[in-house]
Amino acid sequence: MTDLSGTNYHTTGGDPDEEFNIASLLWDLYDKDSETGDYFSLGVDGTWKILNSPNITTVRSLYLSLNKSYGKKDTNTTDGLNDVDALFVLHRFYYDVDRDGTRDANESIGYGNTGPAHPWVQYPRNDKPRIPGTGLEFSVSDQSGNSVEPNAFVVNVRFPDSGTDFTYLTWPDPGDGYLWVVVPDNALNVELTPLASGYTGEPFIQTPEEFWEAVKMAQAENKSTYDSHRFIVRENGVAAPEGFMADSINETAVRLVWNGGGSFVLVGGIDHRPGYPGDGETVFEGSGSEYVDSGLLTGVTYYYTLFRVEEDKVSKGVSVSFETEIVQPLLKTTTAPKPRNAPSINKSASPGKTILPADSGQSTGNSRYPLLILVIVAALIIWYWRRKNH
Repeated sequence: MTDLSGTNYHTTGGDPDEEFNIASLLWDLYDKDSETGDYFSLGVDGTWKILNSPNITTVRSLYLSLNKSYGKKDTNTTDGLNDVDALFVLHRFYYDVDRDGTRDANESIGYGNTGPAHPWVQYPRNDKPRIPGTGLEFSVSDQSGNSVEPNAFVVNVRFPDSGTDFTYLTWPDPGDGYLWVVVPDNALNVELTPLASGYTGEPFIQTPEEFWEAVKMAQAENKSTYDSHRFIVRENGVAAPEGFMADSINETAVRLVWNGGGSFVLVGGIDHRPGYPGDGETVFEGSGSEYVDSGLLTGVTYYYTLFRVEEDKVSKGVSVSFETEIVQPLLKTTTAPKPRNAPSINKSASPGKTILPADSGQSTGNSRYPLLILVIVAALIIWYWRRKNH
């Protein structure tokens, strides 16, 4: 997941970073120059209107938000892409499954950190080049053997000096489905644990000696994987929340309610349905039973997932979605009708005037006549004065 404001890796030789791809995409949204694949000129206000939301934090969320507003624009009807898709393909934000640097018809658009952005850009941090033989083939199931889909995997790296221990999340490679986790030579061990809401997982623990011996054998046999492991998860006994609903307040606000009793975490997002705490924006955390989310973008589908939390255990999530309405202007614009017998003026029409709807019951025509006549008289006086003084 690429953070719009984040700094990524640095390439050798002074070549650009991946963040330059994000910067250039945002520039193409803003600027007036056009090239093949760039059909946007939103300017400062238009670009800021899209970005000015706490939910626009990833390439994916930006892509979905733009599609909501501009997804029907298709300037080039011969490339099979709407204008938003063309822009993201231009800047190489798509799932490059085969890693060939070219977007194929089966590769999803609007993702960051998914392959080499350009020939001169290295792989992003979470899609780094693989050390041969370090892939782990795996499956995740409960005690009865039923398959469980993990949200992610927690990697705990432990060292003799515990002050240097660190933890991070990883995901299976989208191309081959393997986990690629390297055990440092100087580590005590590495624990790899599936993260699935509502379950507690058993870790797969590897020492450097065990890991590198298995990798050496895999490399000798020209294999991609050094081992195959079945992860076992058990239901953690935390009951899922009940009564979770979304009620519209207006076109940019929603009230989320649920049955109280316990501690809860509410996670929201616009690019996907959050699967676990941290998989999106945490909008509420505590013991309440209601939350109002306001200031939402119009014409966007928001997803919310609610979890019950007991100590360090998290329940399965329950989700709702809420689609904000596209606000239609309440006022119409038109030019004022010319009064009868008014002199013709040979110049372009003045900007449209805001008037009340026709069914408002208020006058919208004759009340303009005195003002318009006054403007015309003033113009004639100025014209006469200039003629007299030349």
